[in-house]
Amino acid sequence: MRINARTAFVGAGLYTGGVYMAYQYIVQNAEEQKALNSVSAATGSSCVCVAEAERREAFNVGAPKYDDEIGTDEFFMGLPLLRRMLLWDAVGDTIEVATGTGRNFKYYDFDRVGSLTACDCSAEMIVVAQEKAAKLELPEQQVHCVTMDAGTLQFPDDTFDTVVDTFGLCSFEDPAAVLAEMQRICKPNGQVLLLEHGRSHYDWLTDILDTHAVRHAKRWGCWWNRDIEKIVADSRLDVVSTSKFHFGTTSLIKGKPFKPKKGPFGDAIAIPIAEL
Repeated sequence: MRINARTAFVGAGLYTGGVYMAYQYIVQNAEEQKALNSVSAATGSSCVCVAEAERREAFNVGAPKYDDEIGTDEFFMGLPLLRRMLLWDAVGDTIEVATGTGRNFKYYDFDRVGSLTACDCSAEMIVVAQEKAAKLELPEQQVHCVTMDAGTLQFPDDTFDTVVDTFGLCSFEDPAAVLAEMQRICKPNGQVLLLEHGRSHYDWLTDILDTHAVRHAKRWGCWWNRDIEKIVADSRLDVVSTSKFHFGTTSLIKGKPFKPKKGPFGDAIAIPIAEL
């Protein structure tokens, strides 16, 4: 079959135009997606395109297979060693928020930790954590697993000697509120231990995280592109030390709780900037 020049020209034009329009559509959507993803990084709050209920459902659904699905990746990234390094400092009455399936349980030294309260907003995660505690034969009188929202911890001020969070700031709807709660329930001379992942100090890697953040949040319930340093700084946590790993995406942070000064009648008073 012969095709005349005019038909070939028109066909080539339509094909080229179609390819161009498709390219523009993909690029535009990628840029819009990246912009949406960046909201969670800039503000520390979750992007509206993935609702909190949707992320929490990801925790619940993924709980039974969570350890199997991330275990190999964690091993090759050296995260078990980082968990051990962080929790070596845990002492006294300790609380771990966003405990998940209890992946930290085997790293606690119960000769130094008087009690461990492990809480998570996902009841399904807590079920797995309780099973793990029993399998590891952790001391029942020292370990308590409870379902509780980290944003409203049901404990009095200055309750715990050590407050722990590993890879939780990426998952909280309001990480600033959770850090405030963690400091509130920590004793003035206590410590806050964090192991978190977020933005890299390399722009090319952060761009990759931004591009795929929504998909990752829907699958795993966490925003892996948050600015951890900014979130911690805004919380006024007294950072004692920070170590960076994995091109700056993983942060091991040890700090002391910020405690507002009290007035003569017990009310909090403003602290002059010069004293901060």
